[in-house]
Amino acid sequence: IIIMTFFLLNNGKVIIIDAILAMDIERDLRGHVGYLLDVFMFAETIAGRERNQKELENLAKSVGFARLEVKSKLNEYSVMELYKL
Repeated sequence: IIIMTFFLLNNGKVIIIDAILAMDIERDLRGHVGYLLDVFMFAETIAGRERNQKELENLAKSVGFARLEVKSKLNEYSVMELYKL
């Protein structure tokens, strides 16, 4: 993300499609699918980590983005836009 911030125009944005960790436990089909995605991510990555929306916002701000907006959600995935300062 740091490299993207450096090369991004002042009015530019970055679009991310990823899963956002729920703040509370979801006990429906959507929650079950989210759990399976978490298990897959932990099994396939060395230091993988899921983040909730607040953690993603803090991460974005720490590397130079002004804000993060969740534009839409589709099943477990969210379309997010990061806006530069």
